Parts: sequence; structure tokens; C-alpha cells
Amino acid sequence: MCFSIFLFFIFNFQLLQGLLYKAKKDFFTNSSEQNKTDSKALWKTLKSLGLPSKKASTDSSSNICLKINDNICFEKKLIAENLTVFLLL
Repeated sequence: MCFSIFLFFIFNFQLLQGLLYKAKKDFFTNSSEQNKTDSKALWKTLKSLGLPSKKASTDSSSNICLKINDNICFEKKLIAENLTVFLLL
């Protein structure tokens, strides 16, 4: 009985993880496609996904990240360069 409950939990957990992954992927894809020609709206959407910052930051770190070549990047300059390439294609 306990093992069957465990298997039921694992199955449902994996199903939920898959649904969450697909929903996030669809949201990011749709958001970027909808705002591809409107950079202000695109940045507004991207900033809304990051953690709010209450202080002015002078360093190169950001609360917005982008996956570049299988690495997570937080540097504003690299993110801007890669988004520019994406928007021009």
C-alpha cells in the first residue's frame, strides 16, 4: 500500500514538473515573440520576471539572467548584446 502511494506521488510529481516546464517555456516564448519589435515592452516583461531592486546598483550584476551557450549569465552587457542579436534575426 505504502509503495503504491509513493509511486502515485512520483508519477504525479513528474507530471506536474513537466506541465510547469512547458508552461514556463510557452510563456517565455510567447512573451519574447509578442514583444520582439517593441524593445520597451520586452524589457518591461523581462524586468517583471526578476527580483525587484530597491537600490541603485552600479555593478555589472543584474537580477535578469539569460542562458547563453548553456551558461546562466547575469551581466547586463552580455544580455543586451545577445538580445540585440536575437531581435535582429
